[in-house]
Amino acid sequence: MFISSIKPAVSTLTGQQPYTLLTRFRTSVLKLVIVSTAVFSISSAFAGSYTLFESGQVRPLAMSPDGSRLFALNTPDNRLEVFNIQKDG
Repeated sequence: MFISSIKPAVSTLTGQQPYTLLTRFRTSVLKLVIVSTAVFSISSAFAGSYTLFESGQVRPLAMSPDGSRLFALNTPDNRLEVFNIQKDG
C-alpha cells in the first residue's frame, strides 16, 4: 500500500473531510507568517521617521562672574555641584 493511495476519512454526515490537526497547524503557521510580516513592514516604515535630538554638554563647568564659585554639571548623578573657590587656589 502506497501513501498516495491512502484517502482521508470522509464525514458521513456532511460528506466533507474532517478538519485534521495538520490542517490546523498549517493554518496557524500561515496566520503567524502573515501577522509577523505585517508587523515587520509597519515597524520598518516608522523606523526612519524618528530623530534623536540629544547632544553632549556644551559647558559642563562654569565659574561665577565674581570668581568665587565653580559650577560643575554631573550628568550621571543628575546634579549640579557648586564649589567655593578660595583665594589660595
